[in-house]
Amino acid sequence: MGGHVRVGLEDSPLMDYQEAQPATNAALVARIARLARELGRPVSTCEQTRRRLRLDDADNWQATTVHIRRMQPEDMQEVLGLLAQWNMQPRAFSQTGVLPERDHIETDNSFVAVLHNKIVGIASFLVLDSELAETASLAVDPKLIGCGIGFRLQSERLAEMRRRGIRHVRTEADRPAVIRWYIEKFGYRRAGTVAKRHDFGDHSRTEWTVLELDL
Repeated sequence: MGGHVRVGLEDSPLMDYQEAQPATNAALVARIARLARELGRPVSTCEQTRRRLRLDDADNWQATTVHIRRMQPEDMQEVLGLLAQWNMQPRAFSQTGVLPERDHIETDNSFVAVLHNKIVGIASFLVLDSELAETASLAVDPKLIGCGIGFRLQSERLAEMRRRGIRHVRTEADRPAVIRWYIEKFGYRRAGTVAKRHDFGDHSRTEWTVLELDL
């Protein structure tokens, strides 16, 4: 990811997989630092790292900052291409033979994340009545997963719902990691499951977990 070496429990929970020896972050860092020195690649100082990654360069910071803005009609093709990478693009009835999971995107209720003039994230919602809304179409460029883009998009659409007087939010998710993310990061609660009407989202899963949130 541009930083030479990444190490930590998120990537390596074990120090020794054959012996199933648990790791610690400190032990993993110490080991990679030792290996780096043995390979003739000594660990850089904090100041060297700042210069290499241009952390104090305002122009570089601006160039690598993701901007969240409202979706515009001219964004539609880029958004559809992004959703297609996750099997989440809207479909017509003729393509499914049943009521589609999503048949359109409401531009007025959508936000996009932009990096280097490219759309790298989308989040939208549907207003069901004066106090109830359903989230829809949250997707991030697969190459940028883990950069906090999804969190910012979700936060922005929740804030917009509050501004409009929405008090209750319904979300359907199929990937276990995403379900945990909604619960742990935003305080959702599980409300049950519903069967998918057709192949949409994660190909391996045939039902949605329904999540609810009070704003």
